[in-house]
Amino acid sequence: MMKPKDAGFFSLHIEKIILLIALLICALLAMMYVVSSPNKIKMNNKLVDAGKAAKMVEAESQRLRSGLNAEPEIPEVHTPDYSSEFNSRLNETTVAVASSYLPLGNPGTDKNLFTQDNKIPLYYLPTPPMPNALAVRIGNAVLDKIDDDTMEEIVNVTYTGNPENFRYASIKAEFPIDVWSERLAAKDVSDELLQYNAVVKDDEGNPILDAEGNVVTEVRKMQPVPEGWWRRMLAVTSVMLEREELDPITGEWGNRQFVSNMPTQIAYRPDNSRFDGSTPMPKIEAQRIVQDVKARQMDICRPEFLPMAFPLNWVPPDAKKLTPEEEKELYKIRKNIARYEKQLTKIQENLEKMRKRDEMEKTRRDASGSRSRGTTSRSRSPRSTGGAGMMGAMGGEMGMEGGGGRTSRSGRSARTRSTGRTDQGSLLQEQMMQIQERLIKEIEEREVLLGRREEFDPNAEDNNMNMGMYGRGGGMQDMMMGEMDNMMMGGMGPGGMMGGNPMGMGMRPGSISRRLSQVVETQYEMKEDGTRVMKVWAHDITIQPGKTYRYRVIVSVLNPLFSQHRVSADQKAANNYKLALIPSEEERVAGEWTEAVTPDPQSYFFLVGNSASSARVEVWALNRGKWLRKEFTFEPGDEIGGIIEDDSDGRDKIEIPVSSGAVMVDMIAASKGRNAQLLYVDPESNAISYRDANSDKDSPTRIRIQNEAVSFDELIIERDRDTTSNSRGQMMPNMMNDQMMGF
Repeated sequence: MMKPKDAGFFSLHIEKIILLIALLICALLAMMYVVSSPNKIKMNNKLVDAGKAAKMVEAESQRLRSGLNAEPEIPEVHTPDYSSEFNSRLNETTVAVASSYLPLGNPGTDKNLFTQDNKIPLYYLPTPPMPNALAVRIGNAVLDKIDDDTMEEIVNVTYTGNPENFRYASIKAEFPIDVWSERLAAKDVSDELLQYNAVVKDDEGNPILDAEGNVVTEVRKMQPVPEGWWRRMLAVTSVMLEREELDPITGEWGNRQFVSNMPTQIAYRPDNSRFDGSTPMPKIEAQRIVQDVKARQMDICRPEFLPMAFPLNWVPPDAKKLTPEEEKELYKIRKNIARYEKQLTKIQENLEKMRKRDEMEKTRRDASGSRSRGTTSRSRSPRSTGGAGMMGAMGGEMGMEGGGGRTSRSGRSARTRSTGRTDQGSLLQEQMMQIQERLIKEIEEREVLLGRREEFDPNAEDNNMNMGMYGRGGGMQDMMMGEMDNMMMGGMGPGGMMGGNPMGMGMRPGSISRRLSQVVETQYEMKEDGTRVMKVWAHDITIQPGKTYRYRVIVSVLNPLFSQHRVSADQKAANNYKLALIPSEEERVAGEWTEAVTPDPQSYFFLVGNSASSARVEVWALNRGKWLRKEFTFEPGDEIGGIIEDDSDGRDKIEIPVSSGAVMVDMIAASKGRNAQLLYVDPESNAISYRDANSDKDSPTRIRIQNEAVSFDELIIERDRDTTSNSRGQMMPNMMNDQMMGF
């Protein structure tokens, strides 16, 4: 047993502690359930004592009872005088109904379409918004084969006047089509902006005068353009570029001007007198232009660049920058696409020849059958002798030997040839399908490589993006194959032969891949916030080497009042022949500019070292898309430049004169702790500038053009390797040669 003196405090007083805790718990329970009235109920979202609940219920009952006994306050409702309105319309003069573009029987036809001319209101006609999300890309161009007329136009507008060496800029933007729709619907337009003072006219259209001889006016409200009018006119007519140039001396932007469209670009510009409303236009022509604008939206919004000579590639302004390895891959894809297009064209031509031969033979058989029936009729005449004639005639009709033997053999021969051609046509069509599949695959790889599409993964858990991009049920392949069939096949004739126009829609060379690209290019692009935009771009081939530019994109859209005759006289005069609308001057001035870009000058030079008072300078010049390099030695007073020879690409050696315009002034030789420096007169600023050897060696521009030169050479080697392998009879995998296709 523990001694008391050895026990602790808690051991000695444990009974008292337990008793104290029990007393505290009892006191707490008494406070909660006795003193503080625990029997409360919830009424009207409040806790109320049970004793007060009955009184509150009685008070509420009294209030409701008094409300039932009071006089009801029914608001007065004004009923329009429908009878008077109906009689006034009934007595109005009958007028012709305007073309409303709505199917007959649709509800909601605009009342203004049926009113007299002097009662037609003004329509609220907004201006379209400015595009945003601009991107710009510059490059050096060397044109491939192109028709003489287009080539002449290009030579006239390029600064260099040389189709083998000029600069270009491509600018991309996003046009907010949803914002334009909201403006046309006048959803957020205040009543003050819609009000206008209108002259009051009598039934004959004459202004009404007051007692003092003043013209009577009244405040009216403009009406939104009927949705049936503007909904069908949501289309872009042109993509224009506005350009500014940087003054290198003052650092100010100026020389603002609109850029001329590229010769091959389709555009219905509002600054063209043909479409600005000043020139009358027959209704048939107006309808044709509107149909053409809507049918060629991709060519108007995103025009193709001019065909580039190997190995240069044009890529969209918002496409990613390609590495040298990706450049090689893109070259191979372009080459494969060109091969497949050529093979498809050959198959089309052969199928068309077979179709024409079948038509000619059918015509000959019909003519031969007519002559044969005439001979049979004569053999049955009374002048015929014996039964041989009749049997011959029967043999001719039944395909038996006898009098009509030659006809029978000819018929069997024609049928044999027809069957052979049918088999050959079926084989060609099967080959066409195989080439189509390969062409589609190459186009898909090109789109993914350029960063314009994500690669479709059928096994991905989240395919929402892919489905929206390539369509449902098989991705881009299935969707594009259906489009390819529509393009390539002009209808199938008997026996599987192609009928109609085998070229489909009269496609020009190189347009097959363009049409297939349109399949994956949707008209509208959905943004993350749920709004729709139209991606647009345009090109500038008039820029000068070495100058600095910035651009603004202006999109013109179809005018919903264009060629609409149920419009007030004033609005009709201003809009009846006005095809397109452009943003207001205020919006254009506040519009977004691209970043500043400077196309490559004719030449670059970099200081790489010195020898006594002489400077060793590396000079680069551009010729047919390739950067050429040569090192020169200059002394004070020399112009920095010289002759660079070019014998690349299998051509004869040519001499290229290079003149930078800079003149060497002095040379600061390299010494311990100091780099070599070159003093020269800068032709741009007409002031003395200097170059540092180490800075020039590590110049980003020098590194860039070195990489471009290496990439160019590698692509040339790749092309020569492919040419050599093809000349030895090697073919691409799964590729059909001309002999296999019967060419």
